[in-house]
Amino acid sequence: MKHVTVTEGPAASAGAPRSEPTTSDDAADFTEMLGSLWQLVTLASRSHGDLPVLPPSQARALQLVIATPDATPTQLAAEMDLSRPMVSELVRKLEQGGLITRRRSVEDGRSVILTATEHGRYVVRSFREGVNSAVAEAFGGLARRDVQRIMGSMKALGELRTRLVEIARREEDVASHRGEDAATA
Repeated sequence: MKHVTVTEGPAASAGAPRSEPTTSDDAADFTEMLGSLWQLVTLASRSHGDLPVLPPSQARALQLVIATPDATPTQLAAEMDLSRPMVSELVRKLEQGGLITRRRSVEDGRSVILTATEHGRYVVRSFREGVNSAVAEAFGGLARRDVQRIMGSMKALGELRTRLVEIARREEDVASHRGEDAATA
């Protein structure tokens, strides 16, 4: 496993006091810390099960194909808020990697149905297991009190997630109205 040293950002100065933090400062520190944690846990999990390196967009698309029976590229595009050409490229790369298959719909013969391969399911399952294993090992190196503080923040993080979902939906509504306005102009 690679050793990663964090030399800047909130991960390097965790716990360092700030003078008069603002909500914007807190948000920046929080998002930098989350990004750093996700990067490190991803690196740690890749050794679990000899996993391929997947960009986040490919990993998300693969997860959606697994979660959506008879998924179509159109559904992926809508769910991921990506253009059809971008989804076509994601699908092509996932298919080349042996993670998904494409087949024509038996209903109309034109629609494409996406299905995860056993290898694709293995990759997602192994990644989750690797993430859980890495975090459990890291928790094992922390004081019990610190683990309890982290876990005690789960309710607030759930509330933050709910708020972010609301913001994302609002932004999607604004973007779709812009598209409708452009189409009628």
